[in-house]
Amino acid sequence: MNLLETMTRMSAGVVDKERSICGNIGIGEKQFAMKLALKSHFITWASFSGNLNYPIPATNPSLITGFSSYKAASWQYTQCSEALSFWEGAQGMLRRELLHHIIKEIQNESAI
Repeated sequence: MNLLETMTRMSAGVVDKERSICGNIGIGEKQFAMKLALKSHFITWASFSGNLNYPIPATNPSLITGFSSYKAASWQYTQCSEALSFWEGAQGMLRRELLHHIIKEIQNESAI
């Protein structure tokens, strides 16, 4: 499965809800290449946190006011990981938004 197929499948709701976007891609050489390719799409997303390792911005008010956006994104990821809530609430909405953005970007690249 290529990156577009993987993102489309995830966008359709075929995800392990206890894992992030990268966690759903899995482990292995091909998966590592997919994760590297994702990073170029993170930076073009309007809501990008500024942190390539944790592209989803923080939505927890205490993290937003207490840390830089770069650091808050990693703390928010930790909270989602501990609560197994990657795809719930505002964080889930942002992950789905990022998936749609990545799909659009890949389709635009394919059209060139």
